[in-house]
This record gives sequence, C-alpha cells and structure tokens, in this order.
Amino acid sequence: MMNQAYADLNSTFDVFLEGFQVGDGTEKLLRHVLVVCLDERAYSHCVEVFPHRCFLLRTTGIDFSGERLFTVGDYLEMMWRRTEFLGSLLKLGYNFLFTDMDTVWLRDQFPRLIPDVDFQIACDRFNGNSSDTRNYPDGGFKFVVANHRTIEFYKYWYVSRLRYPGNNEQDVINKIKGNKL
Repeated sequence: MMNQAYADLNSTFDVFLEGFQVGDGTEKLLRHVLVVCLDERAYSHCVEVFPHRCFLLRTTGIDFSGERLFTVGDYLEMMWRRTEFLGSLLKLGYNFLFTDMDTVWLRDQFPRLIPDVDFQIACDRFNGNSSDTRNYPDGGFKFVVANHRTIEFYKYWYVSRLRYPGNNEQDVINKIKGNKL
C-alpha cells in the first residue's frame, strides 16, 4: 500500500519497483503486482510510472496521504484498513501475496512458500519452527489462499480489533492466533 509519503520521485516506491527489475527471477512477477494507493497523489504517481497496476483505495473521513508513525493515531486506522481490504480480496476469491513497499524483492519468494498452507506470514521473531505459535508475526509479508477458512479468519481478525483497542493488526493477530474460530 502506498501513500503520498512513499510516492515522490526516487522514493521507496521507485526502489520497490527497481528490486523487481534487478532481482533474481523477479522481473516476471511485476505483471502480477497491484499497488494499492491510499490517496490521489500516490495514485497519480503510480499510474505515471506503473500504468494499469494501480488501485485507489478510498477511505471516508481519513486522510492517509502523509507519513504515519508506527502505532500512532491514523497509523492504526491505516493498518486496519489494509486488513479489511485484504479480507475483501479473499471474499472475491483472490489469493494474494502482500508485501510492504519497503521490502526489496531480490529473489522470487514463491518457491520458498510452504505448499498447501492457507496462511503464511513473516515473523519479527522466528524460533526455527514454522508451526510454533510463539513466533511473533510481521504483517509486512503474507501469502494467503482464498477459501472459507481464511475468509472467516480475516473477519475474526478484523473484528478482534474492537476487543483490543489501540493495538495494531500484528499485536492483535499475536493475541488471537491460538483462538478457535
């Protein structure tokens, strides 16, 4: 997701796209990239440098155009809007691999994903065991397969923000990851 703060010339967005062009086996992935823009300026810049791969996600009543500090104010709203949007993609039947824009793709990550797993997420703290729920999730990289389980999980995750006010989506998923839906 991109806002005005990431959209200037020679910005994070340009480095993000360049990573796909110079990475090992990543250029072929560019045709599958969709950039979700949070404001008009970001959308205009995106269309200019990456035509036909930009989507303007409007959010009534909130201006996401400026830089947002981690876990402060509108940052939380922006992260929850992202979670809501990704859940809507699942409802439409789309699988997705989401990555933050400050991730540089130096190689194709698809061969490294675990086959037949519905939901895979990066970790801020990983103990070496991919199925251990004590690993701490990082919402900046996730691969999700659209099915009834992931749709219900995303609904539950999004609604759980109300039980944990003031928490970002990573903190909430960490709190609910062991719950039965």
